[in-house]
Amino acid sequence: MTLNDLLQDVHEQLPPERVKLYEELVEKYGGSETFQFTLALVAGSTGRERRLLRMLIAELDRLEAD
Repeated sequence: MTLNDLLQDVHEQLPPERVKLYEELVEKYGGSETFQFTLALVAGSTGRERRLLRMLIAELDRLEAD
């Protein structure tokens, strides 16, 4: 199974309003297949999961700043 296959599976599971947001971001900013897959996963995540992702990103930013 390829990353593109996984991306397609995730994309098909998204509600229409999230598909629209996802596709608008991809169209506007592009990005690699890996990044598009990450965006699709985030689009399908819950509020709690997105908060945890923000915490992870903040920690990664702190590590990179040091």
